[in-house]
Amino acid sequence: MYSVSKTCSVEGCNRDCFVRGYCSAHYNRLLTRGSVEAHIPVVIRGKRKCKPNKKCNTDGCEHDARSKGYCCAHYARVVRHGNADACLPIGERREKVKKLCKVSNCSSVGDKRGYCNKHYLHNLRHGYPEHEYTNKGKVCKELGCSEPAKTNEYCKGHYGVYFGRAVNKRLRERRIKKNVCVKCSVPLDPKDHNYCKKCLQTMNDKRKELIAVRRSRGECGECGAIAKVFTPENMYCITCYLKKISIYNFGSVKYVTALKKLLKAQNNKCAYSGRAITLGENNAVDHITPKARKGKDTIENMCFADREINVMKKDLIPEDLIALCKKVVSYAKKP
Repeated sequence: MYSVSKTCSVEGCNRDCFVRGYCSAHYNRLLTRGSVEAHIPVVIRGKRKCKPNKKCNTDGCEHDARSKGYCCAHYARVVRHGNADACLPIGERREKVKKLCKVSNCSSVGDKRGYCNKHYLHNLRHGYPEHEYTNKGKVCKELGCSEPAKTNEYCKGHYGVYFGRAVNKRLRERRIKKNVCVKCSVPLDPKDHNYCKKCLQTMNDKRKELIAVRRSRGECGECGAIAKVFTPENMYCITCYLKKISIYNFGSVKYVTALKKLLKAQNNKCAYSGRAITLGENNAVDHITPKARKGKDTIENMCFADREINVMKKDLIPEDLIALCKKVVSYAKKP
């Protein structure tokens, strides 16, 4: 390669030598076209320049005009903001005009499509920016409570008692593994189960108070729905009462729907005598084939019966019960 101090070997070219005695332009011609084409002058390309002695149209600006009569800085302002802002010197930023949130009574800055961050997120999640406070101005419906209602017409405390879970699931699992009380994390005795005696007593007292309040309203003591089954110790809705029967007979709540269908199939009557069954008064769930005769605890082996008939049946199968009743009737007819 030739040194940089030498010039191109082509006549009339004063450019520095690039390789093999040619400048870069003539060497590229030699490679692409096969000859340097010395009769064609080399055009030196550079930055595009405006016409000489033409200045920016903005008053007080001495920079050369580049586009539409403006310098680069003022032309960028025209494109972005619609005006050149001649009062602001080049290099200084315009202060952004802070607009308030579109929601009435909100004094936060509306920098996200006209909304503040809070109302913008609410609009994304729910489809409307402002929360509708349905419980605004209402008082908790718990008797004797004057706190403002927050959720489901209850205050924060009573809503947590009725519907919420006070202890997180993960925290509960950790405390059960450590063999401490789920609520207060006090070490448990071997006889205790998940709760210490003090917390268990407190929970029982609160539950009794809750049941008493619901009974005074005529509501189910378990879930707060309208009570339809009445027993000496509590009031129940039909679902909660059948849950109690399901737990007693099957040890699980899974059979509530099956018990509802069974009662409906029997038309709310006793399977043996046809007496009308009133839940909470004279109902009983009977094993068709008794356990003493290897009967199973399945829904197929169950039926609703009158309580007196169930006591009389004891360990008999339906055929033996009917035969016994016939003997009693035939003997009663004798003079």
